[in-house]
Amino acid sequence: MSNRIVTRYASLLLAAFVIGGCQDDEPTGVDTLPFDVSPFSFALDLGGTKQMKITGIAISDVTWESTNSAVASVSSTGVVTGVSVGTAAITARSKTNPTTDLASATFQVNAVFGTQINRNQDYTISAPTGTRTLYRVFVPEGTTQLQVRLTGASGDADLYTRFGTPPTLSTFTCRPYLAGSVETCTHASPAEGSWYIWIDAYEGYTNIVLRAATTP
Repeated sequence: MSNRIVTRYASLLLAAFVIGGCQDDEPTGVDTLPFDVSPFSFALDLGGTKQMKITGIAISDVTWESTNSAVASVSSTGVVTGVSVGTAAITARSKTNPTTDLASATFQVNAVFGTQINRNQDYTISAPTGTRTLYRVFVPEGTTQLQVRLTGASGDADLYTRFGTPPTLSTFTCRPYLAGSVETCTHASPAEGSWYIWIDAYEGYTNIVLRAATTP
């Protein structure tokens, strides 16, 4: 048997041994966190609040901290408040092992713009040609659908929607762009937070109705 054949045979035996010997009932080399926090990432309105959730440990058994409390502060019970525009990490640390047992989330605090409207309420609006009007509606956690509707027989109102940031003529989540003032934007499983509604009066409109309906 040549040296080449012997070497190849030995290599195959070694590979079989390594593959077989590494099999185990439990995965190896994978770090698992002792607990987790949610949301993992969140866009928070300036002045808004969000209650952090934690799994795998009692919330009373952790301490909370912010990497930048001037942007986002956090209470001893995990309530995050948007203080100024920017980004901050919120961390929960185990009181027992604060150095090793920890979990973090990222918060982006955004400025708010436009006129606040309530969900599931009709607003009668009017505007002259060329006017662009911005509204915002807060969508809570667990909402399965957001539907923004314009209804009316006057003028030509163009509807734009976008999450977190006001839409523009070129950047938006929804824009039906139909003739007249009857337009609808429907968003399934919308993100929690502020949704912006921008209405462009391509032709002036009078007494049309704006409604932002949520389910549930």
